[in-house]
Amino acid sequence: MNRSYQILPFSQVKENLPKDCWAYSRNESNKGEFEEELVAYFSTDAWLDKLNLDMPFEMDNIFLILVDGNLSVHNYIYNKNTDGATGLIVKGNLTAGNMLVGGQEIYITGNLAVNELFWGDYNHGDLRVGGDVNAAIFAATDEYHVSITGTQYSKHHLSEWDEDGDWKQLDSGDIEQWLCAELYVEDEDEDEEGFRLTRGREVLDKLDSGQSLLNPLMTASVEPPQEEWGRFRERVTVEKIEEILSLPIVQEKYNDYYDLDRNGYWFGKLFFGFRLPGQGKCPRVDVGKEIVQHQGEEDFCFFHYEVLLDEQGQKYIGLSFQAGNGYEQQSEQIMPDDTDKLKKAIFYFEKLAQIVPIHNKKYIEDKNELEAIAAEKELVIQTLMNQEDLLDQTCELFGHTFRIITLKQAEQLLHELIHPGENRKLYYSILANYGSYDTDRPAYFLLMEEDAHLTHLDMEQFADCEERIGFRIEGYIFMSHLTVDQYMMAYDTDYSPPLVVFGNLQAKHIFLSGHSFYVGGNLQCECLYGFYNHGELIVSGQLEAGVVIARDFQMWINQIRSNVLIADNCIHGMTVFENEDNTYERMWTVYPSTFRSKDVLQEELVDPDHDGCWPNEQMLLKAFIDGKTVTDEAKRKQKYASFPEELSDKFQEVFGDPIFQKETSYTIAQKETANVFFYHSNGDEWKQIGYTNFIHHYGLRIVWYARQNRWQLIQDMYAEDGDLVCMFPSELEDEYAPSLAVKYWIPEAVQVFKAERRRLEQMNQPQDDLLSVLVEKENHPAIDRIVKALDLYIPTGTIVATDPVVSMERSGFKRQTPIGTFPVYLYFDHQYDRVACAELRFSEEEVHTWEMALLPEQEMKELQDGEAYGYLVDSGYGCFMDADSAKSMIQHEQLLEKQLGHDFISYYDNFLSDLLETKDGNLDYGEIVPDPQKPHNVALFSSGWGDGFYVSYFGLNKEGEVVRLVTDFGVI
Repeated sequence: MNRSYQILPFSQVKENLPKDCWAYSRNESNKGEFEEELVAYFSTDAWLDKLNLDMPFEMDNIFLILVDGNLSVHNYIYNKNTDGATGLIVKGNLTAGNMLVGGQEIYITGNLAVNELFWGDYNHGDLRVGGDVNAAIFAATDEYHVSITGTQYSKHHLSEWDEDGDWKQLDSGDIEQWLCAELYVEDEDEDEEGFRLTRGREVLDKLDSGQSLLNPLMTASVEPPQEEWGRFRERVTVEKIEEILSLPIVQEKYNDYYDLDRNGYWFGKLFFGFRLPGQGKCPRVDVGKEIVQHQGEEDFCFFHYEVLLDEQGQKYIGLSFQAGNGYEQQSEQIMPDDTDKLKKAIFYFEKLAQIVPIHNKKYIEDKNELEAIAAEKELVIQTLMNQEDLLDQTCELFGHTFRIITLKQAEQLLHELIHPGENRKLYYSILANYGSYDTDRPAYFLLMEEDAHLTHLDMEQFADCEERIGFRIEGYIFMSHLTVDQYMMAYDTDYSPPLVVFGNLQAKHIFLSGHSFYVGGNLQCECLYGFYNHGELIVSGQLEAGVVIARDFQMWINQIRSNVLIADNCIHGMTVFENEDNTYERMWTVYPSTFRSKDVLQEELVDPDHDGCWPNEQMLLKAFIDGKTVTDEAKRKQKYASFPEELSDKFQEVFGDPIFQKETSYTIAQKETANVFFYHSNGDEWKQIGYTNFIHHYGLRIVWYARQNRWQLIQDMYAEDGDLVCMFPSELEDEYAPSLAVKYWIPEAVQVFKAERRRLEQMNQPQDDLLSVLVEKENHPAIDRIVKALDLYIPTGTIVATDPVVSMERSGFKRQTPIGTFPVYLYFDHQYDRVACAELRFSEEEVHTWEMALLPEQEMKELQDGEAYGYLVDSGYGCFMDADSAKSMIQHEQLLEKQLGHDFISYYDNFLSDLLETKDGNLDYGEIVPDPQKPHNVALFSSGWGDGFYVSYFGLNKEGEVVRLVTDFGVI
C-alpha cells in the first residue's frame, strides 16, 4: 500500500489543481478562502486499501485529497456525511471496489472504474469525470450532480428520473434485484412507498469485511469475462470489417494507411482508420480517441481490429490496444478476461460501424455532385478550348492596345514553361481557374507581343472594364519586356488573373497574390510584396529589389540580388556548389529573413503586431498607388551598424554564463516551430552559436576563432535527409543575404539562451519562502527553532541524500563537497513543529548562488518547467551521509541479515526502530553509526510532512565552492 503523501497548505498545491475545479475556482473568487486549509497531496500514483472521506487517514481536518497521478483503492471510497466531506481530485484514472460518496466534489481527469457500486447522494455532491465511467451499478440520488465527458458504461443505472426527465421514485424491484439488503430500508415518508438507499454502520461493516454490496444472486452476472468476450465475437465480425473496408469512402478516399492524409479521418474526438488488404500484414480498422496522459499531455489511444488467418486459413478477429500515439508505442493484445477494454472495444467499433456508412452515403452524394460539376466544367473548358483562334481582335484599355487570344492560344504560348522548383508544366497552374466557367461571358487572355510600357497595371481597374469589353480577362501575357512606371497590383488574395512576362519586368512597386506569376527574364523593382498561399512567383533570371516581402507566398528566384528579405521561409533561390570531384551541382535553397518590416520600412507602413515583422498591408498598398518610397534607408543601415561591437558581449552573455560554462555544447529544440538553437565550445580553439531550421533544411551560425580573434558567419544548406550539402561562409562586414540572415538570427539565439538561463536559474533556486528562512534563520516568523542534530563525517566529498530505510543504495550527488566533519542543522517550523528543511553547513560564508543537487546521470536541461530532481521518501525519514558511510550502512544491513537469518525483517525493524521509536512516539532525528569501530555516521531526520518527493540544493559562494547543502521538505 503506497501512502506516500504530504500534508500541505492549500496555498502550496493550488497551482497543481485543475483550474475549473470547485476548490480552485471558489478560492480564487473569494480572496484565498481556502489558503490555510490542509491538503493530503500524493505526488505520484497511489494505491490504498480503503479511503474514508469522513476522516481520511484518521485525520479530521483534511479539506482535500489531491493525487497527481492514478489512484487505485482496493476496497472502497466512502463517506456517510453527505453535507460536507473531504474532496477528492485525481489527475489520472481512479479505480475502486465500491464508491459511496456525496457532499464534496469528486474530480477525475481520466477514467473512473468501479467494480461494483457507485452511489453519489445529495445535491451537495458533484462527480466530474474527464474520461469514461465504468461501474457495474451506477446510482445518483437526491439531485447528486454528475458530469461525464466520455462514455458511461454500467450493467444497471438506478435513477430517480425517467426518460422524459421527470422525477420518479427509485424502483424498489430494481433495488431488491441488484443490491444487498443492508443498502436499503423502507421509505419513512408517508407520501412515498417502497425503498430508499442507506449507508449506515452495517454498510460500512460490510465494506470493511470485504463483502460484496450486490445481491448475491446478481453478482455473477455483473462481470462475466467470457460473456463479454462472447458479445465481442458476436458484434465485431470479419464480415462487418470487410464490409467497412469495401465502402467507396475507404476504397477511394482513405485508401493509404501509410499516408497521414489518407489513412483515416476524425469524427469529433474519435479517429477512424483503415488498412486495406495488401497494405500491411493484414487488413484492419482502427478507432482512436483523444486522451490526457498522467502528466497532463494530450495524446491518443487506439483500438485495432484486425482480420487474421488461423493455421487452417480461417479468418478471425484480432483485437489490440495502443495506449499512446507514435511508432514507439506498442500495441498489446486484449485478453478475453479484460472486461473493461472489451466493453470499450465493442462500444467504439459499433460507433465506427454506425458512423462510417453514414459518411460513406454523404461521400457518394458529394462525389456525384462534384462529378456533375466537373462534367459541366469540362464542357465549358472544351467550349473555351474549342474557340476559334482570334487573329486580329484587339481592345483598348487605359490607352494601351492588347491583342485578345483564346485559352487554347494561351496554352500554345505557355506550353513549354516549366516550374523550376517542382519540375512540372507551369501552364497547369496558370490555366487552372478558367474564370467562373460562365459560358454567357467568354474568357480571354490579353496579349502584348512587343515591348510594353505601362503607366501602371492595376488588375482591379482592368477587371472593372470587363462588362464594357464583353469578356472576362483570364490572364495577361507579355511576350517581350514589360516596364511599369508606377505600380503593378493584383486585386484579390484568393483569385487574381495570372501574369506572364517572357522578358524582363521592371516596376517601381509590385504586389502579387491570388495566382501564379512568371518572369522569364530579370525582375527589378523598389518593393516586391507577395501575400497568401493562393499565389506564387517564378523568376527565371535575377531579382533586384530594394526590399522583398513574402508572407505565406512562395517565390522561386533563379538569382537573388537583393539582401533585404522579409519572409516566413517562402523565398527560394538557386544555389550552385562544387562537389568533391570538382563538378558543380545546383539546388534550390530557402533564403531566410534578413530584416523585419520595422527595420526597413517607413514607420507608418509597419504593422506593430508580431514584433513589427510584417507591413501594414493597407498602408503599404496605398503608398504603392501614391508612388511613394516605402523604405527608410537610414533605418536599414542603422540596423546592423553596431553588430560587430556588440557581438563579443552577446557571446559573453552565453559562454560567460556560469550555468552554460559547464557545458561544451547545448541544444534547445522548440517543438512548436521545429527550430533548434545551439552553441558549441572547443576550448580555446573556437566557439559558435547557431540556429537550425530542419523543416526548411538550412542553418545559420557564427563562429569565433579565438586564437586568430576572427569572426565568421556561415549559412549551412542541408539535403532532405539531413546531410550537409554546402555552406556559405562570409565575413563580419559582409552584407550578402546569408550574412545578414546570420546577423538577424544570432540575437534571437542569444535571447533564447538567456530565457533558458532564466528558466534554469528559477529551477535551481529553492522557493522564496525557504530562501528567506535560510537567510533570517531563527528570526524568521515561520521558524520555531533550529537544532544542531550532529556533526557529519564526510571522508570522500560525495554526499548521498535519500530515504535510508528504502533506498540506502542511492547514488551520491555529482558535485563534490569539502572533506571533513560538518554540522547538520534542522529547521523546525512554528505552526506544525515539523522539520521544514535540513541543512549541512560546510562554511559560514554567505550563499551567492544556488543549484539543484543532481546525480551523475541527471541534467538540468532535461527538465521541463515545473519538474525537479529529488528523492522519494516512503518511511517518513530522509538523511545526509557520505558515500563511504552509505557503503558501511549497506554492509551493516547485510551483516544483520546474515546474523539473524529468518528473524531478519528489515533494516528498520531490526535496527533503526530501536534508535527512533520511544514510548512517546518516533524521534524527529537521530544518528546512525553502522560500525562503532569506524567514524562513519548518518544524519537521519523526519521528512516534514512524511512520505513524499523532496528536492535538495547546493549553496555556492562567489568562487563556486559548496558552503551549504539543503533539503526542502515543503513545510514552509
